[in-house]
Amino acid sequence: MKQIKLALIFCTTFLMLSVHAEPYDDESKKKALEKIEANKEYTQKAIELAELTGNEVNKIHAQNVEVIYEVTAKCIVSSQSATEDDVCYIKGLKVLAEKDNPAAMHFLGNIMEQYKNYTSAIEWYTKSLASKNLPGWYKDRVEEDLERAKSKV
Repeated sequence: MKQIKLALIFCTTFLMLSVHAEPYDDESKKKALEKIEANKEYTQKAIELAELTGNEVNKIHAQNVEVIYEVTAKCIVSSQSATEDDVCYIKGLKVLAEKDNPAAMHFLGNIMEQYKNYTSAIEWYTKSLASKNLPGWYKDRVEEDLERAKSKV
């Protein structure tokens, strides 16, 4: 079970780092999409394992991460620049956040923090922590990000 948690943390970390890659040419987009596809496959295995072990919390988290991959891939395909990609990504994450996806809320906090909008980052981290779908093992990570954002205000 620890391996699944670590892998999902790795996948979500990769997702944040891969979306904002430069240069924004066809080759870099292709590589990012290949990595996303590989991580989606792993996420499918995490969902399957969670189903087999009856771990509904991990299943929901993996499903939440999976839909974020789908939004990310859509944005990479449709965007012509990193800025355009960020706009698409933020809009997509907000739609997912409205559906109580704590990973999307966490990523929105990360993005707002990258753009130095610490008040908004704090709001998104707080919403993520309040979500009923946030796994306990992921909570520490969001709390660390919340404290870091608070220290910058």
